[in-house]
Amino acid sequence: MIREKVLNFYTHIAQWGNQLLVRAVKNGVRSNYKVKYEPTLFVPVKKETGWKTLDGNNVNPMKFLSIKEAKEFVSQYESQPHLVHGMTQFPYTYFRNISQADSV
Repeated sequence: MIREKVLNFYTHIAQWGNQLLVRAVKNGVRSNYKVKYEPTLFVPVKKETGWKTLDGNNVNPMKFLSIKEAKEFVSQYESQPHLVHGMTQFPYTYFRNISQADSV
């Protein structure tokens, strides 16, 4: 018996306001859907957390309930960028998160 491998992949992810618009192919079927994404950024801490910046400083993950909330947090610390770490291009972080989940 020959098993066919079905490819699942994403063709486009874009941020639109407070959500992400996703185009994907799942089990050979094209689909479009909206995602209410809850991003994670990182803030510096003194204790060991298991999370580090590229230069080796300890950070702690901070989850947000919406993209808007995360962007407002980043804008509050615009004059102090060393206090907020993480990627603010949320379509990329969403893709990384779903890619890890799909590969497990």
